[in-house]
Amino acid sequence: MAVISQFRALGRNVGICALALVISGCTGQPSDSDSVTRSVVEMPRPAATQYPIRDWLTAAGATDTELAEFYAAREYHPLWTGSAAARRLAAVVRHVLAQAYKQGLPEAAYTLSVRSERTAGQQAAAADLQLTRSLLAYIHDLRLGRLVPSKVYRDLELPPRHFEPAAALTKALAAGDLNGFLKHLSPREAQYQALVRALARYRRIAANGGWPALGEDPLHAQLAVRLALEDPALARLRHPSAAALAEALRRFQARHGLKPDGVFGPQTVQALNVPVEKRIGEIEANLERWRWLPRHLPDRYILVNVPAQRAALLENGRIKLMSKVVIGRDRAGDTTPILLTNADAIVANPVWTIPDDIAIAGLLPHLRRDPNYLRSRHMVLVGAPPNMPIDWAEFRGKQLPYQIIQLPGPGNALGNIMFDMPNRFDVYLHGTSDAALFDLANRARSHGCVRVQKIFEFAYLALEGTANNQAQTLRAALASGKTQRLTLSHALPLYLLYWTAQVEAGGAVAFWPDRYDRDRPLLAMLAPGRKLASVPNEPSSPGPGRREAAMRS
Repeated sequence: MAVISQFRALGRNVGICALALVISGCTGQPSDSDSVTRSVVEMPRPAATQYPIRDWLTAAGATDTELAEFYAAREYHPLWTGSAAARRLAAVVRHVLAQAYKQGLPEAAYTLSVRSERTAGQQAAAADLQLTRSLLAYIHDLRLGRLVPSKVYRDLELPPRHFEPAAALTKALAAGDLNGFLKHLSPREAQYQALVRALARYRRIAANGGWPALGEDPLHAQLAVRLALEDPALARLRHPSAAALAEALRRFQARHGLKPDGVFGPQTVQALNVPVEKRIGEIEANLERWRWLPRHLPDRYILVNVPAQRAALLENGRIKLMSKVVIGRDRAGDTTPILLTNADAIVANPVWTIPDDIAIAGLLPHLRRDPNYLRSRHMVLVGAPPNMPIDWAEFRGKQLPYQIIQLPGPGNALGNIMFDMPNRFDVYLHGTSDAALFDLANRARSHGCVRVQKIFEFAYLALEGTANNQAQTLRAALASGKTQRLTLSHALPLYLLYWTAQVEAGGAVAFWPDRYDRDRPLLAMLAPGRKLASVPNEPSSPGPGRREAAMRS
């Protein structure tokens, strides 16, 4: 079995110098691809390449297991040299690797830097191994992502994915379909492909000098030029009117999580003046997060885009329902995680089991002042001795001696509907007793759960797809005031994702606020040493922290 971690241990940009030392010594002088090709053409016999490949890959201490297994299966015969057909395949691969930047992958990760060897056979062996190593890295990165998701974010839970680059490459070569294999490595979802096209467009803007910074009172023409760079609809107008420009400004504000009032205020100025290089980085970060997802998305699922603070139910790629949501605070332990799970039931009139950290921070101060506070909030203690008063003023620990739950009712923090979706973070989709939160621009107000404005509509559509169509019983269950669990006959996939860049239907890119500062560490890990563009006064996150084993609101 190929071992990806060992494959990566040699590094992606490592040249073939170690190979040359094992075979015959390294001159330290790099050679270009033309000289490699010439040496291959002049190679006296295939064994002159085959044996050096075998000797290096079977040498004591060789750790590139995936590469060794790949060549062992072909008896160490070279792949990219020795014939005109092999050289044509090599040209295809070199072209694909040179275009890796178009997928938001760092160009240097797949750079070929073969060094000169003493014989043509050794030179060809070095070139063959280096090209295969770079190709396997590219295949892995485009199919699975360059980074290990759990090493980027702690508050993340994605299903494991099984894919062997070497085995997939071997199969494609055997089928004679290397071109088709390489073409379909990236996610085929429309949003990913739209982001790839957007990345090219924003890079063209950067190559042309970016966009000028606007002052507090720009001229009509200046604002029109600036907005048209990102708004295809406005760009089609040769002489936009004041009304058309105001509408374009409202569209820009809506795409950036701002109040779409058409007023050229400080927040709008700041969003317009974000450097194009930062926008490019945001697109690259989202492309990487896309590559972490399963190869195919379900036909029917609920998607919560945390930065956009909205949820959608999608069927066959089309949005059937959209809603505002409240997300977790930008605070340790309260961030809404990146999560793929399934809802298996709808709970009517749920009970809220309150985690200790929430109870201590939010309830304990009230309990010390008012012994009847729990009763007034329709809350009860579980496990407490009956009729025994509790001196909350004496409590100083980090864990309560008893569990506090909130019974169903109008004031329940979960509202009257909850999606039962087991996960290790204990976060859920549910309603709320505070509908005013949905009127806020920044709705990062929960303890990690997602509060959905149209929770009834989502629950109704979820139950409508069940075998016995329990949607008709939902209203009766709610009216009863009792906690009832309505089982879904088919689990409904639920995706809590983090998209800070999304391409809208008209081609414009929506850049949502990076509410938990997730893009910056991701980009730093994608390309160490890269200088990241930033914006003054941009909020940062302390990072996720511990979560209690109870339901968070």
